[in-house]
Amino acid sequence: ANVLLNNNVIDANATLEVRLLGPAALLAGGVALPMPPRRRVLELLVYLAFAGSRGAHRDRIAEDLWPNEPIELSAPRLRVLLHGLRQLLTAVGIEPPLRRHGTMYVLDEAPALRMDVVQFESRAHAALRASGGLETLSATEEALALYRGDFAAGEEFGAWANVHHHRLRRLYHDLLAQAAVSFAARGAIERSVECCERALQSDPLQEQFQAALIAYYGHLGRHADARRQYEDYRRILASEVGAHPSAFVERALLEALSPNQEERARSALPG
Repeated sequence: ANVLLNNNVIDANATLEVRLLGPAALLAGGVALPMPPRRRVLELLVYLAFAGSRGAHRDRIAEDLWPNEPIELSAPRLRVLLHGLRQLLTAVGIEPPLRRHGTMYVLDEAPALRMDVVQFESRAHAALRASGGLETLSATEEALALYRGDFAAGEEFGAWANVHHHRLRRLYHDLLAQAAVSFAARGAIERSVECCERALQSDPLQEQFQAALIAYYGHLGRHADARRQYEDYRRILASEVGAHPSAFVERALLEALSPNQEERARSALPG
């Protein structure tokens, strides 16, 4: 059976893909869907997904999504969002995996519902627990491919989302550090450079990646790039936090510009 949604015929057995790492997007059977009229439906969806099998209490959901409103006002808003969430899932042929137990709401795992934040976190932890080798590097790259940008970028989620934003970004940086080390061990220093650059695009104040990138540039003989990276970091530190590069980064630059720096570059990696 098929479902007609916004003039698109979608297989009723299609997976609903919810992307919240980077720009928010909904896809069903490869077809991009319009965002729900109430964007906070997505916020509720991911809130319940993070709550996992333990679920979330009705009042806690209301407090987190509407922290400045009394419960007698936020409770009706929550009921509207819950209805919108069920409508969204039903519209693409998914039996809503939303259960209520008294005052608790639980979003069950469902094969037809795929959320990049949940997939990324699961694969990231698996890759970071792995013992090494090509399989570990492959698992790391698969997890990294899911991270298209920071969690809820451009979405006006409540303060509750901040802890998840930081946790997911830390996982992203841990994966990039692991990938950089693995590539360097295989002599693929250019790929290690790419890993550091990706980390610094999301947070240029990451000292370990700044030092490692300078060391990699030195290993490749790209001394001008090593100096430029150091100067860029020095300017960012001065303007953002009024500080100077640490002795650790200073040493990375000196060693990157010195002869026979290959082994030192390998030991200056983020970890």
